[in-house]
Amino acid sequence: MRNTFSRNILKLAGIITVIFAVLIVAIPPLIYFYYRRYIYVSVESVANNPRTVMVLGAAVYPDDTPSSALQERLNMAVELYKNGKVDRILVSGASDTGAYDEARAMKSALVQAGIPAESIIEDNQGTRTFESCKRAKSEFKIDSLLVVSQGFHLPRALFLCRGVNIESYGIYALGNFSTYHSNWYNYREIGAMYLAFYDILSL
Repeated sequence: MRNTFSRNILKLAGIITVIFAVLIVAIPPLIYFYYRRYIYVSVESVANNPRTVMVLGAAVYPDDTPSSALQERLNMAVELYKNGKVDRILVSGASDTGAYDEARAMKSALVQAGIPAESIIEDNQGTRTFESCKRAKSEFKIDSLLVVSQGFHLPRALFLCRGVNIESYGIYALGNFSTYHSNWYNYREIGAMYLAFYDILSL
């Protein structure tokens, strides 16, 4: 009797372990494929028309020049604004106590591209995608927005923004970096999806 009970416990533990392992392995593809349904492929295809687009930060150089990845995101935001798809651009990125400030660099680049300064919202505390989404909701009271980033990043960004109750849609940044980026970004994104899942569970 005792041996039967022990075997049943071991079987149950094995089943639970397998289910847990499958769920863990499934998180990245589920996020990637499910949230792609909310991504527009061109400015012309944007239909739901949230009035704010959020540009998520990426590296800037010491002279405040945006990296190629970031410049492509900014270019898309400019195109959206000039085509009347959005009224405001939220730039959200990291900063430190020194000279580094992604949001400042993004705003400067947008102004140089002809976007009115009063149409740009700066958030220099967007240290992670999760923080950018959370602060868009809590600090700037945004309920719906477009998110512009590279294709490998957008599904996770939409998962996070929708996880904090923002009706969010994405649009691809376009350009050489977005098309020909290193596979390292794809691999890094897998780990980031697990962290994103934890972030939402922890709310």
